Amino acid sequence: MGKDEKIKSLTLADMDIMRKRFADLDSDVGTLGLGLVDELKFIFRTLKKLKSNINKNGVVVKMDQGKYKIDRTNPALTTYNNLIKNYQNLSKQIDDMLNQNELSDSDDFENDDL
Repeated sequence: MGKDEKIKSLTLADMDIMRKRFADLDSDVGTLGLGLVDELKFIFRTLKKLKSNINKNGVVVKMDQGKYKIDRTNPALTTYNNLIKNYQNLSKQIDDMLNQNELSDSDDFENDDL
């Protein structure tokens, strides 16, 4: 990817395409990949809900502390920050698996009988 290219965000449709690519594989990589894509979709949906909560309630929320209220970091923000790291790692792992599989499936011209 060139420096000038925008980094594209994954969509559920992209994840469905990845899932199909793994489903077409007859190997342990395909089975593992299917599970990873399903987890990625779950994290993706959860991140959307957490982001909505953060946008609605803000990054700082009031919490009852006995007779008074204190400001604290929105728990959704903490969860979001942890989950986004897992999302990034998982999406990279899936991408690496797909790229590795494409490399192993490429034609071996040196050993081709033609």
